[in-house]
Amino acid sequence: MDLNEAKSRFKIAESWMIEAVTDLSIDSLREKDFFLIKVVAEISVLCHHLKGVKGVEQNELERLIAGLVCCDEYANLARRNIERAHHVLLPYLLLRVAGFQHHHLDSSVEIAVQEGTIEGPEKTPHRQLDVDYFLGEARLSVSVAKEPIQTMFDRRFSPLRLSVDDVYALTHIIFYKTRFGTCLGSMRDCSEDLAELLDGLLVHFARLGHWDLLGELLICANCTQGCSRRIIEHCMARFWSAQSDHGFFYPSSKTQQRLVSSATDNTIFKECYHTTLVWMLLYASISSL
Repeated sequence: MDLNEAKSRFKIAESWMIEAVTDLSIDSLREKDFFLIKVVAEISVLCHHLKGVKGVEQNELERLIAGLVCCDEYANLARRNIERAHHVLLPYLLLRVAGFQHHHLDSSVEIAVQEGTIEGPEKTPHRQLDVDYFLGEARLSVSVAKEPIQTMFDRRFSPLRLSVDDVYALTHIIFYKTRFGTCLGSMRDCSEDLAELLDGLLVHFARLGHWDLLGELLICANCTQGCSRRIIEHCMARFWSAQSDHGFFYPSSKTQQRLVSSATDNTIFKECYHTTLVWMLLYASISSL
């Protein structure tokens, strides 16, 4: 893999992301569908995992997210939506670890912990891992007794029966075991079956042109021993083909064909921010291992 090319692609993706986040405002975060709250939460996750990565300076992106979150208006938004505390407060929880602090948001965190809404409603096993992982990263201990979480890692399943949602669940389980691909973690002793499964999924989704899931699988394969380096190299080249001249990544080849001719900036951001974020996390993984 050409690391200089990877760095160059990261830089233009980072520039596009910074420009897009610069256009966000606290008023836009009040939208009822909470889409932009999700965006801010995911970008705060990106900033958190870019810390300490060699050659990466994420201060500007983190500063922009902190400007949106660490203010009275966002604190009021959090208090009005305390039942959705895990999603609304996640950006602040991770920013607080980085040294940002806001008194009213701290109060909302205390209320959410007391009322139990910090963990959200009942959820599937991999979503429970999501909650536990981020509360741990935020250094927030919630004293709730839990049985060990059973995921697809703990049972036999047929790869032929995996849906797209199942594969996303698989990638996220690996993310939580490896700090989003930035350390080997418990993947050092993974089975050969998992490596073979990831190799097969990489080829499958590269052929489909499902760039978003291909990027997540590349993060997983990069930190899983036994995965074919040859397959990773070929799939990385396919994934890079999804990057536009502006820096963002299209989520799929079908979306690429649809948006390349005519699309508004808002449409491009809504459809492409996540795959661009995935590439930035993948670069962090490449640079860390």
